[in-house]
Amino acid sequence: MRSENIQLDHINVQDERYRISYYFDLEALIHSIRRIGLIHPPVVTHRNGEILIVTGWKRILACQSLSHFSIPCCVFEEGNDLNVFRLGLEENRTFRSFTILEKAEIVKRLIRFGVSEKVVVRDYLSLLAIPQTMNHLDTYLRIVSLEPETKEFVHEKGVGFPVLKLLVFYSEEERRILLPLLRPLGQNKQQDLLRNLLEISKRDGIPARDVLGAEDIQEISAKENLSPLQIAEQIRNLVLRKRYPTLFAWKDAFETQKKALGWPVDIRIEPSPNFEDEEFTVHFSFKTFDEYMERLAKLNVFASQEKIVPLLRSSPDRNE
Repeated sequence: MRSENIQLDHINVQDERYRISYYFDLEALIHSIRRIGLIHPPVVTHRNGEILIVTGWKRILACQSLSHFSIPCCVFEEGNDLNVFRLGLEENRTFRSFTILEKAEIVKRLIRFGVSEKVVVRDYLSLLAIPQTMNHLDTYLRIVSLEPETKEFVHEKGVGFPVLKLLVFYSEEERRILLPLLRPLGQNKQQDLLRNLLEISKRDGIPARDVLGAEDIQEISAKENLSPLQIAEQIRNLVLRKRYPTLFAWKDAFETQKKALGWPVDIRIEPSPNFEDEEFTVHFSFKTFDEYMERLAKLNVFASQEKIVPLLRSSPDRNE
């Protein structure tokens, strides 16, 4: 490998065969180069009279934006594209970790350069901190095929793998509908919404777009007095109810019975999670002994009322 000063307009930025990074901010790098210059030269190679970028896309694009005439480069003379790509991969691995989108691009290019899927799983996934399974390879190949709008969302929100492995199972049309709902939510809630939609779609044998197009969901989406976060939360909760209709019918019946009983707001009574057994839990807080005795007195009053019996027997039939 040799060093050479190369004119920027001689570098072919249209041929992206070795490129793995597309979503990044150049401002910090531009500021650094303007102040102290370029510290690490990019790596380039020659193909059919053209100069192609192996590593250093951000550095070259930053120098272009600063109207530099030429740039110092390391020239790698190698005729095999896979070997060139491996060099770029190793150079990047030495000083940074890869994003999920970059890992997906790496996997795609390895296969494009002739590496079999079996060898990618065996020899490369561990280098990228990806579990060595065909299922994970398949998910990353789905990720790399996502449309630019979704990839920009993934980059902007720092979307993690648990959300992405669900998102790839939706159609492009469904993802366009989902992105405004996912954007204001945290990743746990994004995952919750995506998983429940897929389960409803599978259970009812209908596309997810039909679930999202239901009248009750459209009514929430059309509410102009709600913020994007409020709309997303209401739709997420509605989808959760659609996913577990019987469970929420039980919960609603329990709350209705509490209201009919006039249960005090300063004492909480809760069934077991998801009505898994017949146990109930009572919670109350107090600061003084008098408050403590007051809560006990309230409980004693309600314990003597026959109306509490249906509440305590409200555990549903397990066969429903």
